[in-house]
Amino acid sequence: MATLVVYDNLAIDAVPAQTICPGGSAQLDATGAVSYEWSPPDGLSCTNCPNPVASPSKTTMYKVVGTDTLGCKATDSVMVYLANVPYIPNISIDTSLCIDGEAKIKLNNLSPISNYQYLWSPATGLDNPKSLGATATITGDITYTLTITNQQGCTGTQTVTINVDPVVLEFDLKDVSICPDEQAILDASGNYSTWLWSNGETTPTISVSQSGEYSVTVTDKISGCDVSDFANVTIYAPPTPTLGGDTLFFSGNTATIFVNETYATYTWDDDKGQTTQSITVTKPGTYTVTVTDANGCEAKNSITVAEIPLETFLFPNAFSPNNDGLNDYFNIKAQAGIKTASMRIYDRWGNLVFSTDNLIGSNGWDGNRNSSPVSAGVYVFAGTAQLNNGDLQTFKGNITLLR
Repeated sequence: MATLVVYDNLAIDAVPAQTICPGGSAQLDATGAVSYEWSPPDGLSCTNCPNPVASPSKTTMYKVVGTDTLGCKATDSVMVYLANVPYIPNISIDTSLCIDGEAKIKLNNLSPISNYQYLWSPATGLDNPKSLGATATITGDITYTLTITNQQGCTGTQTVTINVDPVVLEFDLKDVSICPDEQAILDASGNYSTWLWSNGETTPTISVSQSGEYSVTVTDKISGCDVSDFANVTIYAPPTPTLGGDTLFFSGNTATIFVNETYATYTWDDDKGQTTQSITVTKPGTYTVTVTDANGCEAKNSITVAEIPLETFLFPNAFSPNNDGLNDYFNIKAQAGIKTASMRIYDRWGNLVFSTDNLIGSNGWDGNRNSSPVSAGVYVFAGTAQLNNGDLQTFKGNITLLR
């Protein structure tokens, strides 16, 4: 009599469904049998192993048939979903920049997609590496890579390469100071195609006579990049010499004239070409001095000196006898050619108020009559003088007494 043995049905178990990104893989696994057969074979690392690696190019349902030691079979399946790649924008920017120092550039003006993540690398110079529209501050060539991750965890990349064309100044404008009536030369010569100065000129070199800031923008012949430089022009204040000294001198004597201010150099146009601040002259005429200040700026001024014959009488037209030490006496101002002199002074009614026969060498009239002050007003004077050569000469005039 035979015995019938009934075995339990074979049961196998495959892993749950998986989602992968394009180019990714899923680890499959089945248990409960002694041999396995997977299908379809597309993207599988093996078809007769319990745990193949699946790298499908599209969403695929994989079926596994397991066989036990008795030859019994069982089937299971697993879905491997292929997720979409994230949207990779086409980033178009100027990838060649002119730069002098540093420049800021917005990597794109695109709008981000909700649930997407963005990350730029390297983070060098970026204001926000996690922003799709990050702004980069650059000083040289650089390549940025943008990694985009969608909500399924799949990533894609985009690169932006920025090439910098550095502009080298072949000139260096310097601040300059000039004297009035001089020209400042500003030179921006170099291997450039165009020049544009702030005053509108378009030549490599300009001459200016006004103070202020002058800038120039040049265009490089090779790269086409623009670069600018500037300089300040200052005009020195001009020297303003004033002259003083004797403008009158008697025959046979000398006159001293001088520049009131101190300067670096002095050059007089007298017959000696004197170079001092003050000079002595023996001839009448107009004397011109050229001065140079510490900045090298020049200016001129002139003074006229007159010669007085010894026989000439000079009188003041007013005096003020108030004992202040200034103009307290009335007398002949020039006495070099006079040996002796007498003088009489009268008021407007003809009354004698002062007389002397020894005018030369004395103070003259002190504004008193018999030691008492006379009233302010106009008085008449007259007199006779004996010159050094023995000649007699009379003189007369009016004098105003001030109180």
